[in-house]
Amino acid sequence: MNRPLLSIIEGVLLGSALVLLYRGMLALALLQGVLAVLLHLVKRQTTAPRSELFGQIVGNSDEAVLLTDRHGSIEYVNDAFCRITGYSAGEAIGQTPALLKSEAQDPAYYRQLWQTVTRGEVWRGTLIDRKKDGTFYPARMVVSPLRNERGEITHFAAIQQDISDLRQTEDALLRIQRLDSLGTLLSGIAHDFNNMISAIKGNLFLVRKGIDQAAPGATYLDNIDQLATRSSELIRQLLTYARSEGVTLRALPLHTFIRESLRLLQAGIPENIRLHCEFPNSESFVRANPTQLQQLLINLLINARDAVADCSDPQIVVAVQHDTDLPTPVCRISIRDNGCGISTTLQERIFEPFFTTKPTGKGTGLGLAMAKKCMQEHDGSIELSSQPEVGTTISLLLPLLAEMPISEEMSTLTAVQGNGETILLVEDNRDLREILESALTSLNYRVLCAENGEQGLAMAQRYARLFNLALIDAVMPAMGGGQLASALAAMEPSIPTIVMSGYELDEESLGFSVLNKPFSLEQLSYRVRSTIDAR
Repeated sequence: MNRPLLSIIEGVLLGSALVLLYRGMLALALLQGVLAVLLHLVKRQTTAPRSELFGQIVGNSDEAVLLTDRHGSIEYVNDAFCRITGYSAGEAIGQTPALLKSEAQDPAYYRQLWQTVTRGEVWRGTLIDRKKDGTFYPARMVVSPLRNERGEITHFAAIQQDISDLRQTEDALLRIQRLDSLGTLLSGIAHDFNNMISAIKGNLFLVRKGIDQAAPGATYLDNIDQLATRSSELIRQLLTYARSEGVTLRALPLHTFIRESLRLLQAGIPENIRLHCEFPNSESFVRANPTQLQQLLINLLINARDAVADCSDPQIVVAVQHDTDLPTPVCRISIRDNGCGISTTLQERIFEPFFTTKPTGKGTGLGLAMAKKCMQEHDGSIELSSQPEVGTTISLLLPLLAEMPISEEMSTLTAVQGNGETILLVEDNRDLREILESALTSLNYRVLCAENGEQGLAMAQRYARLFNLALIDAVMPAMGGGQLASALAAMEPSIPTIVMSGYELDEESLGFSVLNKPFSLEQLSYRVRSTIDAR
């Protein structure tokens, strides 16, 4: 999973965990105070002061407090008990705590609790209780026996804290761990997959050089090339959602980027939902981290999908607009639905960590909190507009670029020939190494090949002044491409290096030119030629 997103999630979780910890400390402090008061009241055996003090001390508590007699019959519950369990004070008083029994625990668990407190000891633990409506909730509870002046147990006091938020935090962390594992798995698969796609494209390049482009078979080669490109785009989209990359912002053609994200999500949108886009006639360009932006778009689309689930004519619109009247022109990306909407009261809390309007198990409440933080890191913002039973619009505002920088992918469609220069090629994948060697040779380069970093370093030490460029794979056993590139730079600073990577790497942080796999041989030829000429 990508580090920028993990840092945002970790920040949200840390803040929430501190709040939960603080609340837990308050609960324990409150328990000590409540038990002291209860003991005092039991000793005095007075009713009026008891009611008055109870109202002052526990009436506004977030933790449920109940008092039973020595037989377990409930004599008092506070407002929090009623709010958490759904039972009124009149319904609870006279009953026993078995009123909340969920059967989620073994009967022996309850027997052990009762045996502990009747021995005069304090019981502490967690359990799953049941509300009046039948729903379960996790709780942390402390039960303490209260004694009179003669040391006899006359009452039991219990304080209970609903820890649903804490469990939700734990579940969210588990999901993050699973996503992180998925990202690691996908990254490994993508590395090999991109090597294969690059080798396929290399073979196509060599075959095309040897046949007449007007021959019937050339059409089939074009089809294969298109399928290979589409396959590489699919794996790139998957990696965009779950790969590890640096904190980088880069120029994006927004309309194209959104359409690719929608294709990735299309299978998760029911066919009865009308999903369409509203874009300006000309392409919009923004600077963004593609991983974070795609994750935000997908999360917002999933929210919109859930919001229209019960609509008779469900619709979701993805719109892009330009606000050029502002001091800094912005691009507004809006996700608009005609779903259930959000009340004004709830809108005030919608960006709080772990707050969600979805049923239990349907959402973590992290999505919009993360979206807000991500937009802040992009020098942008997020806006919400909603009306119950009408729909919701969530907008992402990003600084607008006047134009898209020209890249080598858009600047050349034909291979660029060499002038007899020598290239040190270091690639551990044999198929790709052989294809690159053949392709570069056909482009009038001389090629020295090495199959790993250590061998490449040995060849560089022997032929340092004979080659004009080093073309190195990023991920290799024993010595990786970054380590080798650094060694080459220290040995012969004037020789340029291109690092080939199946992961999207940041050139600025590495200090080397990066060519991301899969690439076409035309792109490779352009990068090789321009790098040598720049030297």
